[in-house]
Amino acid sequence: MKKGRDSASKNEDYLISNEIESWATENDFVDHFYISGIINALRAQKDRNSWLTLDPNEYLPTKSKNNLRTLQRSLSLLNLARNSLVFLPVAITWLAISKATSAFSIYGKSNALNLINFLDFWQNGYGVLSPKWSLSEIATLDFQIILTVIALTIASSLLNQRIVQKRVTTEEHFQKTRQELSMLISLHANRTTLKNLKNLKSKLAEDLLVKDNRKTLKNLRNYAP
Repeated sequence: MKKGRDSASKNEDYLISNEIESWATENDFVDHFYISGIINALRAQKDRNSWLTLDPNEYLPTKSKNNLRTLQRSLSLLNLARNSLVFLPVAITWLAISKATSAFSIYGKSNALNLINFLDFWQNGYGVLSPKWSLSEIATLDFQIILTVIALTIASSLLNQRIVQKRVTTEEHFQKTRQELSMLISLHANRTTLKNLKNLKSKLAEDLLVKDNRKTLKNLRNYAP
C-alpha cells in the first residue's frame, strides 16, 4: 500500500512539473533559477521538500517579458520610412526648381526677344527642360509622397495602439496565470506537508505501540506466577 502511495505522489509531482514547464515555456522563463530548480526537484525527487517550502508567489517571475519584438520592429520600420519621406517632397521640389532655373537661363540666352513666364517654362519645358522635371510631374510626385507619409503615420499610430493593447493584455494574462500557478504549487506543497505529517504521526504511533508491546512483553516475562 505504501508503494502505491509513493507512486501516486511521484506521478502528481511529474504532472505539477509539466504545468510549471508549460507556463515557463509560454512566457520564456525556462532558464529561470526557481523554475528550473523546482522542475528538476520534482522530477528527480531530489531536494523536493526544500524547493516546495519556498513561497512560489515570491520566487516566480513577477513581470512578463512582453515578447512583442516583431511588432516593435515593424513599428520602428514604419517610423523610419515615414521620417525619411517627410522632407523628401521639399528636397525634390528644390531640385526641380534648380533644374528649371538652369534650363530657363539657357532658354533665355537663346530666346532673348521671346521671353516667357518662368512657371510656363517650368511646365512646358520648351525642349530645354526634361518633361520629368515639369511642374505638374513634380507636383504629382510630391502629392503621392505626402499621401504615403500620411498613410504611414496612420499605420504607425494604429500599430502603436495595438502594441499598447497587446502589452496590457499580455501582462494581465501573465499575472492571472502566474497567480494560478502559484496557487497550484502552494496547494501541492501543502498536500505534501500534510502527507508528511500523517506519515510522521503514523510512524510515531507505530514506535509507541512497539515500545508499549515491548514493555508489556517484558512485564509478562518478569511476572512470576
